[in-house]
Amino acid sequence: MAYKYTTGSVERGDIYNQNDAQGNTYLDWSEDACGIVAGGSIGLVVSGAAVGIGTQSPAHTLDVAGNAGFDEYIYHNDDDDTYIQFENDTIILAAGGRGFIKLEEASQDKLIINHGGLDIDLKVAGENDANLIRTDAENDRVGIGTGAPTARLTVSGSEFDGLAIEVADNHTTYFQISGSEQGSVTAFGSTAATAATNNPDASLFISGAVGGKGDYGVTVINGDLQVSGNIYNTLGNGDTTLFSPYLAQQILDPSSYALFTITNSSTTLYKVDWDTGDTSCTDPSVTFTAPPSGKVLVDVHAYIDDTSTSGGGPYVYLALSTSTAASISSTDGTIVGREKIVMRPDEEDDGVRTLTFYASGLTAGTSYTWNLFSRRWNDGDANRIICGAQYAATIMQVRPIMDNADIYSS
Repeated sequence: MAYKYTTGSVERGDIYNQNDAQGNTYLDWSEDACGIVAGGSIGLVVSGAAVGIGTQSPAHTLDVAGNAGFDEYIYHNDDDDTYIQFENDTIILAAGGRGFIKLEEASQDKLIINHGGLDIDLKVAGENDANLIRTDAENDRVGIGTGAPTARLTVSGSEFDGLAIEVADNHTTYFQISGSEQGSVTAFGSTAATAATNNPDASLFISGAVGGKGDYGVTVINGDLQVSGNIYNTLGNGDTTLFSPYLAQQILDPSSYALFTITNSSTTLYKVDWDTGDTSCTDPSVTFTAPPSGKVLVDVHAYIDDTSTSGGGPYVYLALSTSTAASISSTDGTIVGREKIVMRPDEEDDGVRTLTFYASGLTAGTSYTWNLFSRRWNDGDANRIICGAQYAATIMQVRPIMDNADIYSS
């Protein structure tokens, strides 16, 4: 392309390319603006302090009407560590030299927040909650409804507005954890608000009606349930009873056996105190706190053998007593309930014997300790209680009795 030049001012209209057969490539001059037109399409316009690409009326300092291509970086002026970076199938948004967001297309596409693993928190605000979702990157914690999570996941909300999982089909069920005036409430099958209102002293509430037996819902646990403490059952009439597998349990199973020889007597019970073998093994006893009903069942499992050679043996008796004496009368007032006949053994009856004692009239909340006593009807032979080694463990366990409670078993 050839051109001529001059010095000084020249006033003229548009300048056309004389070698352009179509005559549609030129410099377009207008009021306070000039533009470059190529092939009839506006390419670049300078209008006042604005530059337009692909537009004759730029509305911004740089106005691009169409697509723009960049090799790698778009920088913030005078702030070189704040930029948008483009790589193959990757975009990084950085501020102050820290990568906040990374979008990556790979075998597994990812949107990564804080991809550099730095102390960068994520905050999602709601219309009414400034910390609807909030992360604490320094401590690897997530908060919902709180800007200061104290655990791996912390959920905080107003009364009965904690964590809720709602499943709705032909009825509505919930799993909800909430804080309230009544305390922390965890509810299954009901809103925490209903649970706390109807059961102000409960922190775990399970309810349900659909598929239940009668007017009761059914909760099924397939597997182990471990409870540290007692489970209380609040009935519709307001009575509170306790339900727990055991109030107390003692298992005696030493590595070398412990043995107690049962004394022959028709009137005296003797405290089971290991006299042979592992005599350091704890003597059989249980300590527990009485439930609200004041009633318990005590199960005793013990291995009893018979050393007689005369065939049928005598009766063997077991009893529970609060006494710590070595022996007591078989009618002593410290005996819990009454003594029980556990077996009339012979040589073929060696093995574990199980019996259950019932006790009532206990004072709720009071601690009790009961020891195991035994005797055999006097016939000159001997029976023994043995535990540990190749013999079965001696077990004593206390179960609460619930008043007015329905138990379903299939």
